[in-house]
Amino acid sequence: MCDSSCNPSVTPSQAHCRACCTTFHSVPAFDSHRTGDVDRRKCLSPETVGLQKFGEVWAPLSYQDTLDRLEVARASRGSV
Repeated sequence: MCDSSCNPSVTPSQAHCRACCTTFHSVPAFDSHRTGDVDRRKCLSPETVGLQKFGEVWAPLSYQDTLDRLEVARASRGSV
């Protein structure tokens, strides 16, 4: 549970769960860690739903492919 000092810096495409104080790469990643009926929702461990931590956010493993493509693009422009 987030306490009063929790103030994550999230981008508009990210989502922060105040129930477990975890930040996700996207709303679908956030949704994947929640289970149960609307009035009885609970958090699942991000690892158990196939998410991996990238820096400060949890994202699907496919996010690594995106990071790799960005790195290749930066290298090809000489901006690494």
